[in-house]
Amino acid sequence: MTTNSRKELLEALRTRYRLARKKERIEILESLIQTTGYSRKHAITLLNNNQKKSIPREKGRKKCLGTEAQEALIQIWHVSNQLCGKRLAPFIEEICENLETHGYLKISAAAKAEILSVSAATIDRSLKKERQRCQRSISHTKSGPLVKNKVPIRTFTEWSDALPGFFEIDTVSHSSVDVSRGHLSTLNMTDIATCWVIPLAIPRKGAFEVLHALEQAKEICPFPILGLDFDNGREFLNEDMIEWCIKENITYTRSREYKKNDQAWIEEKNGSVIRKNVGRGRFEGKKALRLLQELYKALYLYANYFQPCQKLLEKKREGSKTYKRHDKAKTPYQRVLESPSIDKSVKSKLIQMRNNLNMRALHEEIVSKREELEKMKIPVPNPVSAVIQMQRNAVQKLLARESVRQSKVKTTMTETRKAISMLDLGTVFTCRDLLQEGQDRHSTDVLLCRLRDEGFIQRCGWGKYKLIKLAI
Repeated sequence: MTTNSRKELLEALRTRYRLARKKERIEILESLIQTTGYSRKHAITLLNNNQKKSIPREKGRKKCLGTEAQEALIQIWHVSNQLCGKRLAPFIEEICENLETHGYLKISAAAKAEILSVSAATIDRSLKKERQRCQRSISHTKSGPLVKNKVPIRTFTEWSDALPGFFEIDTVSHSSVDVSRGHLSTLNMTDIATCWVIPLAIPRKGAFEVLHALEQAKEICPFPILGLDFDNGREFLNEDMIEWCIKENITYTRSREYKKNDQAWIEEKNGSVIRKNVGRGRFEGKKALRLLQELYKALYLYANYFQPCQKLLEKKREGSKTYKRHDKAKTPYQRVLESPSIDKSVKSKLIQMRNNLNMRALHEEIVSKREELEKMKIPVPNPVSAVIQMQRNAVQKLLARESVRQSKVKTTMTETRKAISMLDLGTVFTCRDLLQEGQDRHSTDVLLCRLRDEGFIQRCGWGKYKLIKLAI
């Protein structure tokens, strides 16, 4: 149940709860607890207190960015594919230059100076309202125990001296919550030394499809593939994969079972590159496969040339706290240029490619392909949404029932006032004398108590009242 629904329900039940008798109060309290999940004491406190909205006050420090700089920062953040502050801050000047060169960003010198001088923490604080939460996905990895002993294990700590060309690879399923077959998948690859990413769409998670995608990766990767590290899935742990690695003179290793941290780099790229740009829907068929391949062509250039990332340099623990130190955020393209083991001819080709790329155009192409892919999503029933809908229906029924009751109480009180006003001064009457068919006895009692407190009637016996003032 949403917060607004709970507030509406509380506002509807407060008046009735205060005027109700003990038995009826218990019923109202029990229905509120079952509907909202509040504890008993908390529900009683909410029903007894009439919470008034406090006047909002400005809190915190003053804003470092003006309106123009804030709007420009939001535009830069969206074009950078919603990077965090630590990754965006050292790269923000290069993004501004690229957008200004192609005519997508026009800001004053003062606003530009504000953006370039902003810190990573201020970026995160300024973009807090723009951020969205991510969901977790379902794992489709199935163990392949037949060739485990033929593939050596490599752990997280053994990548400290990796050269460009040693990749971690993994498959990402596009099945939503439906784990049945027939959905598309992605073979994702990331280089340990340079963070170079290669996403490839495959029709299903099979050994043949993975090997075919690896052949494509060899053609588009700017440097030779020297090693592969994968998990214990059947699409990797098979004889065909081992024979292909031996034939291509590629080192092959695997992670430990149930140790996600052994493949920390590729697991992070699965979320920041694949899930962030493709989503978590279910996709099937050749049309969706072709569209996913077109999306990855643009995403391959955008992620490697314009998406900075950080690498862990040091990790130490002092007591209960863990301290981490990362390097300055750099794009995979920048890390390749800094690597001494890569040929100068390869670097010159990459520089020429980078100068011809338009960051904004690539981002818009990715967004358009993502929107087209969203239209091809296969609808999958979600059991959680069904429960939420049932709760909403229950709240709507309670609110409708309460509105009918309040209108009935209002009608009863109006008719009772008319009946009393028609009596002569000094007339003695009881509550039963005023009741008509279909009227609520409790509402009449409440009205008589109010009139007695206001001085219009006087109690003269058990259940008997005397009219002492005519202006009711």
